[in-house]
Amino acid sequence: MTIWTDRRTTFVFTPPSDDATAWSLELDALAAHLKREFPGAWTKPEQQLGPGLANGLSFEVQLPDGAWLRGLATQVRADSGAVSVMDATAREAAVLAVSLRDNFVPASNLIEFYSDLGVEIGHGPDPLPAQGSVEEIATVLQGHLDTVDD
Repeated sequence: MTIWTDRRTTFVFTPPSDDATAWSLELDALAAHLKREFPGAWTKPEQQLGPGLANGLSFEVQLPDGAWLRGLATQVRADSGAVSVMDATAREAAVLAVSLRDNFVPASNLIEFYSDLGVEIGHGPDPLPAQGSVEEIATVLQGHLDTVDD
């Protein structure tokens, strides 16, 4: 049985570590996806973020329960990047993860994830299951938090 917590962290969803271009990430395409999947979504292109001068896309999407999820997609080089959600619970992050997996990335087995909490202790990325409902993916993300947040 999963014990749900309200623990909030940043979750990052990326292509597989061994194939950074697997998604062929285009920020305009991601913005269109978010607006299609989450009516009322807000997106804003960002230029030259951080020391690596990455391009980015800030966004906010409203989840089915009415909560808003804030995120940032970054693209350090053409067709490669990551999508982050900030200050999110496992259940909130799972909604975006399933949307990306099922309706944005080219194949359902092409997503890995990590959290700020995991990075702090040296925990590398984990594969996101290629199948499963939002609730099942939330259980996986909560399990990750339980492992890295002692």
